[in-house]
Amino acid sequence: WLNSTFFLILFFLSRREIGGSYGRLQISDLYKEKLFLDITEIPEPIKQSILYAFDEFCDHESLIPPLQEQIHWEPRKNLDKCFLDLFNIQEDPDKFLQSLHEITAQFFLELQQRDKQKN
Repeated sequence: WLNSTFFLILFFLSRREIGGSYGRLQISDLYKEKLFLDITEIPEPIKQSILYAFDEFCDHESLIPPLQEQIHWEPRKNLDKCFLDLFNIQEDPDKFLQSLHEITAQFFLELQQRDKQKN
């Protein structure tokens, strides 16, 4: 879950910027926002698909790319598709994820541009 684009978006919306663009979550933020899933509520077949996709995400022969480069990375897309199933999102998975990843990529671009202006 913490490696999905869905969590990443929630993190961006909930974070506090403290000494950098990406920001941090404070313990008090964790109580305000529902940022974590209850694993006992996830159906077993979906849980297994998430675990398989996460293994694919981590067991990559090359290094895991930096976060902003992962947006169009195939293992991230596969992990995100598992969460589409979990959330029962009925739209075309490829179109939905393309939009989600474009929004996320745009957010990273805006952060980079803002950081350049600060320096």
